[in-house]
Amino acid sequence: MTTMDTARLRLRKPEQEDFEVLYAIHADPRNNRYNPGWIRTTREDFQAFFDAVLAHHKQYGFGYYVLEDKEDSQVFGMSGLRFATVKDETCLNLYYRITPSKTRQGFVKEAARKIMDVVLDTTDHAYRVVVLTHEDNIPSRATAVSLGFTYHPELNDVGGQGNVYYFNDKG
Repeated sequence: MTTMDTARLRLRKPEQEDFEVLYAIHADPRNNRYNPGWIRTTREDFQAFFDAVLAHHKQYGFGYYVLEDKEDSQVFGMSGLRFATVKDETCLNLYYRITPSKTRQGFVKEAARKIMDVVLDTTDHAYRVVVLTHEDNIPSRATAVSLGFTYHPELNDVGGQGNVYYFNDKG
């Protein structure tokens, strides 16, 4: 899957040419307010993350996608699913990160729904999807709930101080 479309978005596999704009989005302190341990302050650190994103696509045929606004063709973020392990369970981790000017407009929800529909069909619904966020990240938690995910407090702090987990139902 290299591209998908929604009403307002073009979702496509990232390419090296997307590095600069995605680095700027990920390095923006406003995008890391609730993710202080995740900040990729150097190009080298972000390049390692970006290389892993590209490798996941190559290995599995899906992963994180670049979000382009159809209205202006501008790249404004990334969202998608990659394999992750939570307490010995292989899951698909739902990720989203967009430029602050595009938040609270439903773009993440629109992208995530499309990506989940396609990837879950591709994987025969064999995996649960997990949203991992920080307990203080109320916007991300609200997005998870709006997408139909359920909070699992028994997993609080698994994998990191302040981490909380939301899962969809498999199938």
